[in-house]
Amino acid sequence: MENNIYNTISDPMYFKQLINSYENEEIEQWLLYLGKWWREYYDAKHKTYSSSEVFDNNDYSLFAQNCLQKGKKIAFISLGCGNSATEKHILNDYPDGYDVTYIWVDASDEMISMSVENLEWVKNEKIFLRADFGSEEFKNEINSLCKDFDHRVFAFFGGTFGNMKYTKIINILYNILNKDDKIWIDIWIRKWNKIEDDIKLFEIYKSYLTNPWKCDFLLSKIRQDGIDERDGEIVLRSEEQKESGAIKFSFYFKFNKKVNINIKNYDIWFLPWYSLKLLQIYRFWVEGFVDLLAGHNFELLEKQTKWYDWQFLFKKL
Repeated sequence: MENNIYNTISDPMYFKQLINSYENEEIEQWLLYLGKWWREYYDAKHKTYSSSEVFDNNDYSLFAQNCLQKGKKIAFISLGCGNSATEKHILNDYPDGYDVTYIWVDASDEMISMSVENLEWVKNEKIFLRADFGSEEFKNEINSLCKDFDHRVFAFFGGTFGNMKYTKIINILYNILNKDDKIWIDIWIRKWNKIEDDIKLFEIYKSYLTNPWKCDFLLSKIRQDGIDERDGEIVLRSEEQKESGAIKFSFYFKFNKKVNINIKNYDIWFLPWYSLKLLQIYRFWVEGFVDLLAGHNFELLEKQTKWYDWQFLFKKL
């Protein structure tokens, strides 16, 4: 089956976002998965988690029955979806009679190649859209691609939702979704809001600092752009988000000397006390998360839990 591939990210746009990331002292999440890291991320992930701790493909396939309706022309839009491994199983497990078009959205060229390979034998129509889903270009393109569908389901799998500022994502979605469109989200949660349990979570992420692979992953982008890892150190900070009950764990590169990098003839300076955010991970408090979405006019339809992994289905009101 022919693959429909669209690209909304140009080289000038990439460099503009890269420069903005450094000027805002916060690396955009998708920039970490360029080059070799798209494949190494999945190799490491598969070694880290067991099926007893996270949702497996069967969990997603069963939950999908709440999301994709028979007799309707459905656009199944997966945001920041990477290699489409989960989506492949969801689509293959669906019985005949479902009219589902799968729309892949990610910012990585490498992920397109991997997804095309993964989905080679999936019979559904497939569209691959390389885009930053926070951009105006994405909004215009997705509305154009989906104008003839009865319903749209936007999905965030693999913890993608928890790596970005969630209030920003929710506002972006609200301005893209139509009434009755659905959001299918899986997130990592904090089971309790007790200090001793939060300390346990902190220790989990603190272990990243002594894990050579994770440190290499966190440093890969800034090292590529000319920052020497000896010019600072990776530090971990945590902060509770009062409005949602989530805890944010943030990894920073804290500079110990004055550093200059040049991107497309544009100089950026970092002073010794500057901290550049490399990655953030939210662990959500379930009631706070549901209330947060409700406050943005999204109604909870279904939810499922497995260890620290939860998935939800919301509808825009």
